[in-house]
Parts: sequence; C-alpha cells; structure tokens
Amino acid sequence: MPPSRDMALLILGLLVPVSGCDQWGDNYELTVELPRLPAAWRAASEIGAYELRWVAHGREQRLRVEFDPSSDARGVVRLRLPKRPNVAVLAYPVTYDGVLLKPAGAIVPLELRSGGRVRLRFERGPPAYLLYRLDRDGRGGAAVNAARLVAEFEARLGELRWWPDWVAVLDAFERGVFRVTMLRAVAQHRVELALPPGAYRPADLLAPPRHLPAVAPSEVLLPEGVHRWFSEDGERFVTIQVGPGGTVAAVSVVRPRR
Repeated sequence: MPPSRDMALLILGLLVPVSGCDQWGDNYELTVELPRLPAAWRAASEIGAYELRWVAHGREQRLRVEFDPSSDARGVVRLRLPKRPNVAVLAYPVTYDGVLLKPAGAIVPLELRSGGRVRLRFERGPPAYLLYRLDRDGRGGAAVNAARLVAEFEARLGELRWWPDWVAVLDAFERGVFRVTMLRAVAQHRVELALPPGAYRPADLLAPPRHLPAVAPSEVLLPEGVHRWFSEDGERFVTIQVGPGGTVAAVSVVRPRR
C-alpha cells in the first residue's frame, strides 16, 4: 500500500515544525503520552510498568517506565525518534510477574500533534504492532499507507483487532502481495474450560472481562492461538492454547508470588 501524494505532503509538513534546531538531523525528540489503564484494570495491582519499544535506524529500542496504576495522571516520556514515515511506538503493560500484555501504540508522524506530542492508545496497538514488526524484521514498514492501514484494521477486525493471522500478513508483506482483505480474524471456536468460577481479564486491555459460572466445564468462544487471562481476585494467571478445530492443546493455571 504505497503512501498517497497527499499523505507524503502531510508527512513533509509535519517533520519540519517539530524538529526545531535539529531539523537537519536524522532524529527528533518528541513528548510521548503514556496510555491510561482502562477502568477494569486501574484499581488492580496487576500492572505497574510499561515497556516501550520502537525501531531506530534498524535497531530495536526498549525503555521501561514505572507508574502508579491508580493515578489518573497521564505520564509522559521524551523519546528520540528517527525522522521517517511510520515509526511505530509500542507500550506493553507489564504485570508484576513480568508478563507482557497487548500493547498500546502510536504511529509517527501520522499521529503527531501540535508541540511535538504523541499519545499512545490501546486502540492503535494492532496496526502499530504490524508496522513495528515490519521495521524490526527489515520488511519495509516505511512504505505502508499507515492512515489506510489504521482504518482497515478498525473496519475489518473490530473487537477481534488482535486476531488476524499475523504470520500470513507479515509473509504477504515480505513477498509484496499484501491486500487489505487479508486483515480478517482467525477462526473462532466454542471450547470447554474447567476453571474456577469468577471474572477473568484478557491480555487485550480493551476487551471486557470473561465471566465463568460456577458450573464446570464452561463453554466460551475463543479464536485459535494463545490466550492469557488474569482473575480479578488476583489469584490466578491462566494460559489457554486453542488449536485448529477448537482443540484445547494446553491450559495452565499459576499465580507467581509477588
């Protein structure tokens, strides 16, 4: 998806004003606003840090930022980012036992605001993740029409935003045959789970909690792949692997010590 002429002009217009005295260099410093946790997670003590990731000049960069999960304040960090199209910045929520959840994201300069500010949002995580993977793996994310990619993710996947066939999509980009029609969710299946009753938060922080009744096993609808759930009472961390045809390949329930 090559960028349109209008998008190219927009990119050029954005790069100069925010770069200041460094406008002729390869990088600029931007203020990145960290995402607030959704309400279902804010009161929990499950998350206390973000791990930021981005790619600069062919190398992955990482930065860990601690924060107070109960605070309503939006934290900010200053990042030095390369001046080129489609720099994806990710912020992975990190649980107290070190598990990385689905990240928030932003795409620069597409989402650059006045004053050189960028806001990370969980809604933007999947398209930002795709561009980040293209850059990290050397597959040329800078040439993608990012505005259209964002729109297609929202229109074609909706609440299943984290469940395209990532392997097939990345392979299609590498072979130069990607089409937006490939942004479709993997198959979902009704599976039975024998778990203690209660509410479980998925690793996608925008997804609503899953409520399992006292009767066991419980039947739930899940896409193929690996799912990570966290009980609202903090007692269980569950990993569920759903295979082709809806077979449950593995279920593990742990709760590491704090």
